[in-house]
Amino acid sequence: MFRAGRLARLGHNHVMGPERMRGQVFVPSEGLAGAGVELDFRIADLVIDKPEWRTALGPEFASQPSAADIDGTRTNLMRAVDGERFPVIAIRSRAVAGAFPSLALRVAVSWHGQVREMDVPVRMERPLGDQPLRAQGALVLRQSDFGIAPFSVLGGLLAIQDELTVDIDVAGRPAVACD
Repeated sequence: MFRAGRLARLGHNHVMGPERMRGQVFVPSEGLAGAGVELDFRIADLVIDKPEWRTALGPEFASQPSAADIDGTRTNLMRAVDGERFPVIAIRSRAVAGAFPSLALRVAVSWHGQVREMDVPVRMERPLGDQPLRAQGALVLRQSDFGIAPFSVLGGLLAIQDELTVDIDVAGRPAVACD
């Protein structure tokens, strides 16, 4: 989440990621017919401003918010997105195109009682045997597309940008290797 507003310099950019994610990735042994993904996570399970994540993102994330700042961010996030009423974000593929390792996923994102479809480029090597799968990509979610008013205070002088940049880095094991 990126800060915005005329007083943005007084705020922090934030980086978040789910502590736990549930789901499945379907990778057929040949071709892409039947390929797809189903992932979801609880908003309450988001880890906020992990120091190593902030460091990896460079100078715009160089400061480390205090524990109180992080708690305030969690409270404001849950209020802004009505996390009690809409606790889960889900992603389901509608179509997969391209060829390994460059895939184009058409996904439906369910958030805040709304569903929006978008295209997501993904890099993924076809896993062999019981090798782990790793998929990487990125997408932009606009809170307003999901009926969410981005967080702001002081009449918008300090705010969060509408656009949320989502970096995707998912790793998993084949179902036959899962306990």
